Amino acid sequence: MLPPADNSNGRLPGGPASKATPMEPAMQRQVNVLALLKDGERFVFLYDDRSLPQLLQTLGRYAADPELSFSWYDAAVLSQKVRRLQDSPSSMYRESA
Repeated sequence: MLPPADNSNGRLPGGPASKATPMEPAMQRQVNVLALLKDGERFVFLYDDRSLPQLLQTLGRYAADPELSFSWYDAAVLSQKVRRLQDSPSSMYRESA
């Protein structure tokens, strides 16, 4: 079972919400979606490019949690996918694996 989201402060579980800078309004930042469907469970991660380190830490925490079916293999595959997308030329829409 996934840990409940703490909606009291408007943040998603897994790390602090990043703040928009005056040069980069929140509406202009891209939000990336990473999802894994496994054995009837859904693991969905929303992140922007600046929160990539927090995303990778969250993948590791989920893999280390024995109460989740999220494995180290899942974490490795998803982190590799994220890094590949970071290295590829930016486009408005990215294809899934």
